[in-house]
Amino acid sequence: MAYVAETYGAGRQNLFQYVKDNGISDAEGSAQAIWQVGRGDGEYLGVLNDDGTVKDWDFFAQWIGEESQEQTQSKETDIPEPELKDLEKRIDIMNDENKQSINDIKEELHNLTEQVEQQNVNLQKHQEEIEELKQIKQRKNNSSLLKKVKNYFTQKM
Repeated sequence: MAYVAETYGAGRQNLFQYVKDNGISDAEGSAQAIWQVGRGDGEYLGVLNDDGTVKDWDFFAQWIGEESQEQTQSKETDIPEPELKDLEKRIDIMNDENKQSINDIKEELHNLTEQVEQQNVNLQKHQEEIEELKQIKQRKNNSSLLKKVKNYFTQKM
């Protein structure tokens, strides 16, 4: 999320477009899940701004194994080990929750897709029934017309 915000522009719409343009997913629900989870986690951890841009560059530098400018200048700002372990546990919990949320969204999308497919089947059946009723009505009208023609000729003879 931070990569997209910093490279392609901040905000929800830029992320949605990136997800679609880069073949990640065509489903808007998937892009919404990425936005919601990424932004929520980033804000909760204090590393992202509301629009997805980076708030804490030092965190990202440390995350990828580079020392930040502050760390290079002084090692006194290191996070104490117990606090770091607590943060790591919270991150693991949030990752598990996010995975579950994504699985829930996928399941809901699958269920909705099945419902739409069933509605399409029902619609096709109704269209066939309507067509059959039209044909019955046309045959009835034709039969009525034939009776009138028969009566007409019967009276003339």
